[in-house]
Formats: sequence, structure tokens, C-alpha cells
Amino acid sequence: MATLLGASGAAGAAGSFSVTGSGPTPQAANDAAAATASAACGGRYVYDSQGSLVGNSGGTWWTATMWIECI
Repeated sequence: MATLLGASGAAGAAGSFSVTGSGPTPQAANDAAAATASAACGGRYVYDSQGSLVGNSGGTWWTATMWIECI
């Protein structure tokens, strides 16, 4: 299921590519990756899929990767 996020800006790249983000919870890591996607695409992108979501051994820091396309 693709979700359109953002409202303005120009496409920064063509085709699908990955972006990452990190945070203290899985949601924070995904939010950081989404912020990276928005910045990379001028606020306009389509979410393709979750690439990975990995936490440290204590579960106190997470890194998310998602695949997106600028529109």
C-alpha cells in the first residue's frame, strides 16, 4: 500500500531509493526516516516499503530503512 506524504516541493530523484533514520523507539526511527524522505524529495514522495527495522541488543536505539520514490 503506497502512501502519499507531504504537500509541496520538487522531486529530488527519479526511481526508488532507500532512506534511513534512527531513534529510541521503532516509531521514532520510522519517523526519522520519513523526515529524511521528505527532505530528500522536497516534501513529495511515495512510500514503497519498509527495508529494515533493527534495534540494538537492549532495544534502546533503532534504525529504520524505507524505500521511497519522489513524485
